[in-house]
Amino acid sequence: MSRTNDLACALFASRISGAAVRTKPDEMAEVSFRLALGELVRINWKLSKTADKQWIYVGMKSQDPNNISPWGWVRSQDLAGEEDFRKVVNCWPFASIFDESQVDAPALDVKFSRAGKTDSAKIKAWSVGNLIRIGVSRRDSLVYAYDPDMFRLTHAGSEERGLNVSLFDPPLLPGCARIQMRR
Repeated sequence: MSRTNDLACALFASRISGAAVRTKPDEMAEVSFRLALGELVRINWKLSKTADKQWIYVGMKSQDPNNISPWGWVRSQDLAGEEDFRKVVNCWPFASIFDESQVDAPALDVKFSRAGKTDSAKIKAWSVGNLIRIGVSRRDSLVYAYDPDMFRLTHAGSEERGLNVSLFDPPLLPGCARIQMRR
């Protein structure tokens, strides 16, 4: 995980549903909060440097990258940063995605090929297991939680408002166990 300044970096996403946010960087410490799958957090690098590398101090995202409302400590393995996401290259199940949930941005309205390529040269898809990013760059993208068993896409860390997804028929071709990404 890279750092861009002393207090915060780009948003990181929870890799698992229920990732424990603890009061101290210790597996036995009290759980103060649990993160939803794909929930976005900011890292406080100054505090994170005070602990073992297995632990990262996280806070609530904010418009000001230097203003992090504290939450606590999370195991670093439970978080995915921008660089963890890999470009989708095959076995993409989504024929189209329409997402009008963004308040200050235009709706995402994109059609895909089975290789995860879009009808817009600017928009790309990246994945890391059960998280998907769609946008013009890994930094400037929307994060979604993905259930590969149900082929279900939801807003990361929240409800499904304004999201309309259509699947290919069948969603995955024979020989596709999961979305394939560039290494």
